[in-house]
Amino acid sequence: MGTRGRTPDDRPPQSLTPAQATTAIRRVFLEGGPFSRTEHFVRELARANADMGDVNHVLEHGAVLRPGQWKPEHRAHNYDMAGTDVGGNELHVVVCIDEANFRLILITAY
Repeated sequence: MGTRGRTPDDRPPQSLTPAQATTAIRRVFLEGGPFSRTEHFVRELARANADMGDVNHVLEHGAVLRPGQWKPEHRAHNYDMAGTDVGGNELHVVVCIDEANFRLILITAY
């Protein structure tokens, strides 16, 4: 279920399906895997008037609705997880799954 690196012929690896990505993100989150935040994520989270409690709500209850997008700068697929904040407002969290280190990288929120 790897999403990092490149295939032998230098093509990006295949994205997880939305269901696979949702399961992988939720597993890392619920099993206490660490996550890191990009500076962009921190800025956009504030702009969305949300906090980490809202992000946790999305990671636990949200769903990935489409295959990931390959991002060469991260050497991984980014997955857009859609859900709601704790107040019921729509919130998306874009996540990179770092399976090798059992962690999530939070890319942005909107």
